[in-house]
Amino acid sequence: MKNVLLLLSVFFVSIGTFAQEKTTEEKATVLTERMKEQIGFSDETKEKVQSVNLDFVKKTEEIKAGSSSKLTKVKELKTADEERDAKLKEVLTEEEYKKFKDKKTDNRKEMKERFIANRSK
Repeated sequence: MKNVLLLLSVFFVSIGTFAQEKTTEEKATVLTERMKEQIGFSDETKEKVQSVNLDFVKKTEEIKAGSSSKLTKVKELKTADEERDAKLKEVLTEEEYKKFKDKKTDNRKEMKERFIANRSK
């Protein structure tokens, strides 16, 4: 009986650990790492991109948590995205920024296709 209780407690603790949402910093780090893989910028640039992404993630979380209407939130998120793009343009080289924009376009197309596919199910 003790073994079963111990096993169940370990199971629930592990589920709780996996279910926890990432912190703002972790989200920014994941985003930066994905960008580094896709674009291939230097470690020095990575620090600057991390800072930009952290500001962006903080803003988007504030917007999503706000009490504004859905339409207002969409507009605010678009503005935050445009501000992030402007900051990244200052940090990245022309070639890196072009790769970023191309990959961003590709990612949006994929997301739209997945949305449409899931909607039709």
